[in-house]
Amino acid sequence: MWCVFIVRSRSRSPLLPLTSDLHSGLFNYVGAFDFSSAYPVLTSTSRGLLTMVSLGRGNEVHEDLEGAATSWVRAGWNLSSKWLPWSPSEGCQGTNSEGCAVAPRYFGDRFCASGPVSPLRERTPREQIALESAWTVYWWRGGYTCGPGCHSGLEEIEASSRTCPRSWLDGV
Repeated sequence: MWCVFIVRSRSRSPLLPLTSDLHSGLFNYVGAFDFSSAYPVLTSTSRGLLTMVSLGRGNEVHEDLEGAATSWVRAGWNLSSKWLPWSPSEGCQGTNSEGCAVAPRYFGDRFCASGPVSPLRERTPREQIALESAWTVYWWRGGYTCGPGCHSGLEEIEASSRTCPRSWLDGV
């Protein structure tokens, strides 16, 4: 069974609320012209990285979110605040990583599974312009870093996100 969650944005981007949800498995969208899954490797294996807003003391899920986390676990998901045990490479890749707490990410980057919702032969010029000029969200997940060698030895980094035109992020 699939669910669709509708979240109202308070910014110029409808995607911004996604980066502060319970875990990375919710960092997905389907729009009128395109779709994107920010953590497709993790999502396809039912793994979710908990966001900093969902964690309390001792790296545990906030009391008011325990019910939601339990529902995901009962549905077969593994939730974690740490990326390194799930990383496909040995050791932290830092900013070149899909899931490191300090890695700069945006919807449509090289780690996302993204694309248009319509077949190529049915795409209109209007849809292509909408894809190229779309606003997107730029974020770093925040949380516990991968270890002493990650991000100048910091153990924890605060999450952050902002909206910007997708064209500004080429090369990030």
